[in-house]
Amino acid sequence: MKIKRIAYPVFSLGASKRVAIWTVGCNRRCKGCVSQNLQGVDSGYKISVAEVVEKIKNFKKLNPDLGVTVSGGEPFLQGELSQLLKEINLLGIEDVLVYTGYTYEELKSIFPDFESDFQRYIGVLVDGEYIEELNDNKPLRGSSNQRIIFFKEFLMKKYASVLNGGRNFSFGESNDGTLDIYGIPPKGFLQNMQKDCLKKGVKYVYPNK
Repeated sequence: MKIKRIAYPVFSLGASKRVAIWTVGCNRRCKGCVSQNLQGVDSGYKISVAEVVEKIKNFKKLNPDLGVTVSGGEPFLQGELSQLLKEINLLGIEDVLVYTGYTYEELKSIFPDFESDFQRYIGVLVDGEYIEELNDNKPLRGSSNQRIIFFKEFLMKKYASVLNGGRNFSFGESNDGTLDIYGIPPKGFLQNMQKDCLKKGVKYVYPNK
């Protein structure tokens, strides 16, 4: 599979301390996407499912209550996604959150065996494309059309404080030295950042590039 980064610990993009994996490649090109640099397939690097799982296994030794978030890019363009999710479950991790630009209904249409190949291994699915005009500043998803679907209902209690709070994000540095956003920033944050840079005469670089 091809990814941009694996980060730990991440305190956004889900509940509790987590591992976050960002895949590359997305054909939606949503206006205002916070991860524009992950849309193409030229960035990132190739890594096997076994290597990713080994990293997660080591992080789980540090944190038995580990959660995992898979974002992108579009994770469902990765042919190895089902195997990755299965292997994560075999580690005893059920808090697996996956972001996708597809709707749940589209996924079931694209993948006839979606329930057995994917859904059984996913704890929470955030579905639907990002629509900038519907950005309502709510936590965990970018716009109000996106749904937070709990396939494992017992996780609703764990996520209650996250869903009742504000947006949570931080900056992190990738292996290539670029600055990336971990999480979903408040509405208008990136635009205000650009304006501040222009006022100060600082060359603006999109945070995810």
